[in-house]
Amino acid sequence: MQSKGPPQVGKSEITGHELSRIVDFLRKLRTPFDTGLPTAKPDVYWNIVLELVDAQLRHKPIDKSGLIALAGVPYSTGNRMVTRMIEDALIKQVPRGSGLKTHFLEPSDNLLVAFIAYATHVKQHLAKTFGLRRGSEANEYYFGGSYFASQIISPIKSDDIEGQVPSDIQFLLNDDNYFTSMRNMWSDFRNDLGRKSNFELQRLPDLYKNSRKVFAASKPAYDVVSINMPWLGGLAEKGYLAPLDDLVNDAAINALDFHPSVWGTGNWNGTQYGIPLYCTIEILAARRDLFEEKGLSYPKTFDETINAARALHDPANEFYGIAWNGQRGMPIANSFMSFLAACQKTIIDMPLRNQESWHFDEFEKLKLQINTEDAFEVIDYMKQLVAFSPPDIANIDWEKRINYFMSGNVGLAYCWTMRAARFEHELSS
Repeated sequence: MQSKGPPQVGKSEITGHELSRIVDFLRKLRTPFDTGLPTAKPDVYWNIVLELVDAQLRHKPIDKSGLIALAGVPYSTGNRMVTRMIEDALIKQVPRGSGLKTHFLEPSDNLLVAFIAYATHVKQHLAKTFGLRRGSEANEYYFGGSYFASQIISPIKSDDIEGQVPSDIQFLLNDDNYFTSMRNMWSDFRNDLGRKSNFELQRLPDLYKNSRKVFAASKPAYDVVSINMPWLGGLAEKGYLAPLDDLVNDAAINALDFHPSVWGTGNWNGTQYGIPLYCTIEILAARRDLFEEKGLSYPKTFDETINAARALHDPANEFYGIAWNGQRGMPIANSFMSFLAACQKTIIDMPLRNQESWHFDEFEKLKLQINTEDAFEVIDYMKQLVAFSPPDIANIDWEKRINYFMSGNVGLAYCWTMRAARFEHELSS
């Protein structure tokens, strides 16, 4: 069963992660009252709503018995409440499928809208009580993380930073979980640094195009722009980037804290133009449970990957062998270059060694390595992958391929290590 995410209520947007934190907070706030005060009893409606919303957020199907058990109330009491909420159109019954007469339960749209409005009020009140926010414009700050756990370090505040921190800094960043986390920390409800609207997160192809407009503009709309490592040389050659060598020498940044090949990604022709934020590599992720169930070995070659994808492929049940970047442009180029690298080849004949600086005496001597046996092997591999991929493979990019994997619709997926962190921490995974 594919559950829909919670709807958005006007401008008071609240993310699924924030909503889950608030559900957990409300649950933990109420439980000591129910168990510690004389003659207190669990509120059956309260508990059922919390558990129903929580199951919806986590994309976990739940039936009546499971819901009542999680609510912690007698079955007869819970059954009466669930029946009444179904009659009042607050709970939807979703057939299990395959002709079964039993149902899963989901909150109705009206119940979700009302609960999100209540959760937004809770978020605003907590921001005013424990944070540095006024509580208004709830969509402009972030509520996430275990805020009341002693081991959590408080978020950075403007007075922790030397000098004045402008509150209107505008960011143009890649749309991935690293920069999403950065935005959330910057707009955390406990600090006074900035707002969510200070951040524009864009897909890599859009970021590539728009970052050049920013650099070329006499009055750019953004103050901070992230760039992908392969773009640095071209931007430096156009004179868009300032040399950082003198600044780095006087800053609290030590190049020796970085692996030379990582630090070197910010260097062009012997000059440091950028500071690496994170390094991510392409990996092949596999569903361990399915591999163990079918007695498959984890693939180490192109042929083994094809065989594993074939064994897992079950399109009749909307389950597919493998997800990868097949979308035209930058996504499929990413796939081609990564697969070629698996053959110990690159698209240009640069040396395969750690680079402390991307510097070559004569750039014009570098040659493309497209018309080679390895390149044709990669293209043949990609053609074979299509047969065991989702039907919309021609539209799959970095985000879609990982969504297929996290939703349980593919057994294998190529992904960046940065995005792989979502496997364990994404609520819908």
